[in-house]
Amino acid sequence: MNLLGAIGSLMEGTGLKNILENVYWENAIVHIMTGKAVQRALRGNLLVDKCLYSQLISEMT
Repeated sequence: MNLLGAIGSLMEGTGLKNILENVYWENAIVHIMTGKAVQRALRGNLLVDKCLYSQLISEMT
């Protein structure tokens, strides 16, 4: 199992899949969460990270 697959298995049940369904096709999310679609997984994880970071900063100010 690669690092992105490990992240996908750790984040299972946290709602990450529901968030990514707004951007990616349902079948692509299976590949993202297992780490098979590396480029999509990187983009998706970075997108979620930036969104969560901006929400955190906006709540702090």
